Amino acid sequence: MYVVFGDEVLDSNEVIDLFNNESDFFVETDLTKSTKREDVIALKLKINIEDIYSDSKFNQYNEEIFEEYLDNAEEMITDFVEINFDYKKRFVTSVYKWEELDNSIYLIVAFSDISLPLLKLNDVLNRLLKQND
Repeated sequence: MYVVFGDEVLDSNEVIDLFNNESDFFVETDLTKSTKREDVIALKLKINIEDIYSDSKFNQYNEEIFEEYLDNAEEMITDFVEINFDYKKRFVTSVYKWEELDNSIYLIVAFSDISLPLLKLNDVLNRLLKQND
């Protein structure tokens, strides 16, 4: 899906390919249409627990270690986006669950042009979080 970001047009499929080929994240679903906006790209991502950088071994019953893995996953996505997208892009992300069946952490990330207020982008992210799982 094509999305207008200021004076340029981005294809959400190109963004998906970037995540799938250049990061440890896998795009589970393109949520761009679900945003109900023409200026936002949103993706549901997952990352396997083994691909998350941590000094501790994952333990779902230890709240401190569990939170560390969630925080590290969010930090990894933030670092990836900051490196691969220019300063004219704004993004928000949120980890929203750990799936025991495939031992993965799921996140949603939403992108927009810098001209879209952060408050509106956060509203889009919150709506997507309520709609997913």
